[in-house]
Amino acid sequence: VGEMSEECSVQVGIRIRPFNDREKKLGAQLCIDVDGPTTIIQNPPDVAEETGKGAEAKKFTFDASFWSHDGFEERPDGYCVAKPGSRYADQQLVFDTF
Repeated sequence: VGEMSEECSVQVGIRIRPFNDREKKLGAQLCIDVDGPTTIIQNPPDVAEETGKGAEAKKFTFDASFWSHDGFEERPDGYCVAKPGSRYADQQLVFDTF
């Protein structure tokens, strides 16, 4: 087994996307949030109560966590941009971060 001659590193980013049409039709509930580089997953209260699982949040820290679930407007060309004051991360922000 040879030694690596150069160091390698990997950066990991998570991006929370909007619900798709199928998820909307099924009445999906949002169970995820971001706080800086931390992604927080928690069952909605009614699901946690019904199943007895997921009442406590699980937190995962990455190099970056991006919120793109809501808070955007779609331009005529299809590109989504943040509404004023929103935390929406557009494609350019994600690209520039990495």
